[in-house]
Amino acid sequence: MNQEADNIQLERAENLLKQENWAQAHAVYLQIMQDEGESDQLLTKLGQTCFRQSQVEPAIDYFTRALALNSEAVEAHMGLVYCASSMGDIAQAVERCKHVLEFKPGYQPAHVMWASLLLPGAGYTEVLKHCHQKLKPKSYVEIGVESGKSLTLANPPTQCVGIDPKPQVVETISAPHKIFALESDIFFQQHDLLAELGCDHVDMAFIDGMHHCENVLRDFINIEKFSQPNTVVLIHDCVPLDTITSTRERNTNFWSGDIWKVIPCLKKFRPDLGVFTIPAAPTGLGLVVKLNASSTVLEENMEEALAYLRQLEFDYLDEDKSSKMSVIRNAWPSIDRLLPR
Repeated sequence: MNQEADNIQLERAENLLKQENWAQAHAVYLQIMQDEGESDQLLTKLGQTCFRQSQVEPAIDYFTRALALNSEAVEAHMGLVYCASSMGDIAQAVERCKHVLEFKPGYQPAHVMWASLLLPGAGYTEVLKHCHQKLKPKSYVEIGVESGKSLTLANPPTQCVGIDPKPQVVETISAPHKIFALESDIFFQQHDLLAELGCDHVDMAFIDGMHHCENVLRDFINIEKFSQPNTVVLIHDCVPLDTITSTRERNTNFWSGDIWKVIPCLKKFRPDLGVFTIPAAPTGLGLVVKLNASSTVLEENMEEALAYLRQLEFDYLDEDKSSKMSVIRNAWPSIDRLLPR
């Protein structure tokens, strides 16, 4: 087959993939390989089309043959990740994700898959949606709005305030809302949150702003001033995956920053709070209850708290992570037991 005909067949196969016609795409790739010979790319495509048809053993064979030709064929490695996961071999799937990241650091699909394997169950937006439905908050504050996706989870008549220095809202938000294009510290200096909400306290808040632990700590302090005992605060990115994705400076697409440090910090300095972690993909959620608007403990001990945050390193979580982070099951009964009634 000449190059032009080969390209036509490849284009046909790609179109079949887009149509999710896995069997025909497989037949076309097989014909190309019979004409042109084996390559890691064609073997990987054949493995992918087998896997899509739930033919796991043949898929493993194709992916393995692809890696024999190119040991760093990343899509073949990821194909074996999906195969292992489909067979319930989570340990093998995780180890292969880690292997991919050894020769391709920061490869987002490997980080995303690794996180989903370690954090099964509802994702963080599902947990947020559940909390909105369960609590039916009259007032809701969100720090870190971006596209507005999480704000769409609030339902009328919840009064919402969103705070983000560079909001890029493209979603349709049904609940009444105000969005302030400000850094959160500046917002709290310049605005009366309760006046903007038109309520006498904050019922629910979601912190997903600057991915630095000290910023999140200040955000929590500022929100707690407008809380009441039944206020619920959720904090994104509290389950770090590995060292490289939990650095203060962003070096990877998949990134949680060092926000996780806020959980042990709150537990240490505010044992009166209820502080928990929900292992919801991709990077977990912190859950804080039993707030006290009159507490000044964190502000009065800010220097000590910041020093504590600075000394925490990722290896702090190497032992007894569940206890240190007060991890609960990512299941509605476990979550609901902690929410105010």
